[in-house]
Amino acid sequence: MTVKQDRLREQKKIADELSELLGELNDDTGKSLSTMHAAVALSQRPGKLNYYQSPQNISNYTKNDEVKRLVQKIKEIEHDIRKTEDSFHQAESSRVNIAKSREDITGVDSFEQVRRA
Repeated sequence: MTVKQDRLREQKKIADELSELLGELNDDTGKSLSTMHAAVALSQRPGKLNYYQSPQNISNYTKNDEVKRLVQKIKEIEHDIRKTEDSFHQAESSRVNIAKSREDITGVDSFEQVRRA
């Protein structure tokens, strides 16, 4: 297993967590919206309307900027993956250049041997 695969698995895990969180937030927003529509319709009537209140975990998500934190983690992993790939490409390029240099040197030696003969 490569470092890139490990980081991609980690990134997928965080993305799945983010997706679940966004689903919960979306559901909560729908419930809040329904309550607001009802409140507008009932606003002319006497009495009290019990508004929908978000569960504590949803409130904590929004207070702690959980979505922003997860998105930042995904970006950091993506950055690490790109750095690793860039390092790999630079190392590969250096290896190829060294191999070409060795071929060039070998070619010069062979030329000198032919010339002397």
